Amino acid sequence: VKNPKRDFASGFLFAEILSKYKPEVVKMHAFDNASELNRKESNWEHLSRLFEKLNLPISKSDWEPVMHVAPEAASTLLKRLFTLLTGKKVNEAPSSNKIETPPFAHPTASHLLRDSQLQRIQDKPTRDQNSYSVLARHTQTLKFEKTKPGRMSVPRKTTKPKETSTKKVEEQPEEPITIIPVNVNPMEKSLRTSKALALNKNEKSAFKGNTESNFGKFKSMSEILSESILETIHNPSFKALRTEEFKDVEHGEELTKKFFSEINSFSKEFVSACLKNMEAKASMICDVSIKASQEFGVFVEYFMRLLADIPANFASKDRLSSFLEGVGKNMSLNDFAATEQLFTGYFLSPLSELIFEQPHKLNVVVPLVYSFSFNSEIARINYLTSLLEDLDDHSAIIRMISQLACFDQEYLEDLHEYYLFYIRIGLDHSSSKVRTSALSALGHIASLNTGVVRPLFSKLYKLKKDSWWEVRAQLLRICGIVRSPELNELIFSLFHPNEVPNVLRIGVVYLASTLQNVDGLCEVYIKCLLRLPSSILSQVLDPKETAPTPCVMGFDTQTYHLTGAPSYWEPLTVAKSLSAYIQTNELQSLEQPHIQILQACLNNSLENEDWLGVFETLKDYLFVALCDSDICEGAIRILKVFFTTEKLMNYLFEHSEETLIKSLNLLLTSETDKQCIESTIGFLKSLYWEAQTEALREFAFRVVKNFAEKYPVVFERSQLVEVINEMIRHRRGDIFKEFLSD
Repeated sequence: VKNPKRDFASGFLFAEILSKYKPEVVKMHAFDNASELNRKESNWEHLSRLFEKLNLPISKSDWEPVMHVAPEAASTLLKRLFTLLTGKKVNEAPSSNKIETPPFAHPTASHLLRDSQLQRIQDKPTRDQNSYSVLARHTQTLKFEKTKPGRMSVPRKTTKPKETSTKKVEEQPEEPITIIPVNVNPMEKSLRTSKALALNKNEKSAFKGNTESNFGKFKSMSEILSESILETIHNPSFKALRTEEFKDVEHGEELTKKFFSEINSFSKEFVSACLKNMEAKASMICDVSIKASQEFGVFVEYFMRLLADIPANFASKDRLSSFLEGVGKNMSLNDFAATEQLFTGYFLSPLSELIFEQPHKLNVVVPLVYSFSFNSEIARINYLTSLLEDLDDHSAIIRMISQLACFDQEYLEDLHEYYLFYIRIGLDHSSSKVRTSALSALGHIASLNTGVVRPLFSKLYKLKKDSWWEVRAQLLRICGIVRSPELNELIFSLFHPNEVPNVLRIGVVYLASTLQNVDGLCEVYIKCLLRLPSSILSQVLDPKETAPTPCVMGFDTQTYHLTGAPSYWEPLTVAKSLSAYIQTNELQSLEQPHIQILQACLNNSLENEDWLGVFETLKDYLFVALCDSDICEGAIRILKVFFTTEKLMNYLFEHSEETLIKSLNLLLTSETDKQCIESTIGFLKSLYWEAQTEALREFAFRVVKNFAEKYPVVFERSQLVEVINEMIRHRRGDIFKEFLSD
């Protein structure tokens, strides 16, 4: 063995040792003495099975460091294997007094990050998180070393000092220092501006290299922000601003201050362009902030002043939020430990003042808190705790939690237990808005882990008679997310046709997925759908789910999915309930809401033959609807779906031909809107000309032909004469083609 770490890494030598003790079990031909990673992995996996077979308690965590040549890993495992095989302990030589390693010889951050055990982790997020932990520990170690007394002192030499001469040294008189004044001519402003732009273009790469080598060579925060503004000003689109507003403004701090102090007077296009240029420098801002905390203080001062001054309807709010979030995420990913310290030291106190003085700007504060704790749930908990100490107001924290919970994509036990503590407080709060916020946060967490809601069922039932509509709407949302039989009673107590429209529209969307699981709910669901105003009904029946939006205007309202109910429900279940409702109430005719609901049920293919029962119930209503100008087009679309479904068409042709002919007669003899007649004739023509099967084409021709025979007078006065002539010509052409082919 020449190099223990390298030679033992393949596992081959461990196999040889085992074969000496257990030759009947270990066969050396199964092992390969190679250095390739895949062969080493094969050796160790085979050894792992042997360890298990021989009842040797050696796991993957014991041998994997050996395979990756970790320091001391091979010797540690070798000693352990010796003890397990022989029952003896290795007699180690006494350790000698080691000289303490001087600080300059300690491993650097880059050396620690190149560690083989860290690099072998395949999952990038896990590897990044471990890297941040390594860097955080390294930072703490450096801070601790700086507190040691005498760390900068030079060690004394142990050799015998040389004998000093007794000869007296003559003192030389000091010469006086002469200071010569120098006149420095100021640089012209135009030259200064051009130089700033050139510096910005040529030194963009300075912040992309090694941060250690660039330490101390960075621009100030005011310069970076000023360059972003300067680049925008020199855009030809903003020439007027360059010659008027910024004519005599110095590049640097003066330019930056002017932009932020007068931002409300500039156009949306100019402000957005400046913020976009700043966003492009997010990594540069991140580097400067981490290297020099005072520069981050300057950054906070500028943007806190901006956040305090902008109105609620600030035109570039989205671009501003995007920029600030980008900086926060960059800093969190670069150095989360330093970011937490900077955000706590500079940002939290001004933010708490902003929340206290302007609570309507909470939706700007929350993304900041999230982005500056992007990869650290502990940091987020610390931020909220600090804000609570500053504000001494549970309601503000609960409102923040309701928005922060929306960012989470998976259940995080520590973070969400923290949230749940304040959610419990919020559910008993006297303010209806705070109760709504608590329920909103609970719904978001329940979507990640439904089990967290079960202990709070009793509290939810206590809120079922709450006077505030949004509390009741949030309860329905939670019932739809959790889908527990224990909440069925709560659903029926809240979801009924007499409820206000906003509660119904939210309930219709969130309860759509529970219709099959709750007995009797679908009947109530149809009644609630029919109670909605037409504009709201059209939205909830839109099959495309849109992003959550507020139900009403106001900074304190929550956001909801207000569309996409058909994408959650089972179409046949809803269609059956609708047809049963129409039949039970003995309606004379269909109305627009019935048509809308039935259309929403037909977005997918009708493969189930139970749809024939729905058609049989609604057949007469649909054919009569051809004479109603308000619902004619919708009825035609529904009929077309049924007639073009290959699995159902044979039954439909047999049981609907006579009814369709009678409807045509009613349509052509009564004083019906001309648009209805044209639409119905167009429907018949489409069945023939767009038919995918010969059976459908034959059905369309037979309907027109039999109508002509049964009602000849009406037929001759109608447009159906021209329709059947076209069909006959087409059929003759097909016959002629068949004759030629024969």
